[in-house]
Amino acid sequence: MFLSFTSVKVKSTNYYPYSGGSNMVQITPEERAGVIRCLVEELEYGISDIARAAGVSPAAVSQWHSGKNTPTADKLERLYQSLGEAMDRCLPELPLSQLDIAQAVNVIAKALRSKTRREHVIKELSGCSRACN
Repeated sequence: MFLSFTSVKVKSTNYYPYSGGSNMVQITPEERAGVIRCLVEELEYGISDIARAAGVSPAAVSQWHSGKNTPTADKLERLYQSLGEAMDRCLPELPLSQLDIAQAVNVIAKALRSKTRREHVIKELSGCSRACN
């Protein structure tokens, strides 16, 4: 997935487009700070590593981490360009649209028409894959 962060602000909140589409997902100041906390606490990135990737001082990242300040859209963009997969893991989950849900249901409904596929779908949904055979 490719994300492009923008500097569009509405009530001190950054928005970013995702999947190359025109949809915009709101990322709140708390979520922006949460991205930094995730990088530090869950993925164990060092403050200096994040600072280097974002092009800021370690003091700035410490403020982001503590919630005293939050990264701007351009800094999130730099982090995403440098830390790609790690940022994907730390960014808020993108909301599903009704169209996404309808398409998923359609695919599952088609798969359930065949007994073999139906059994496969049931195994996958129950968390039982090839190990259950």
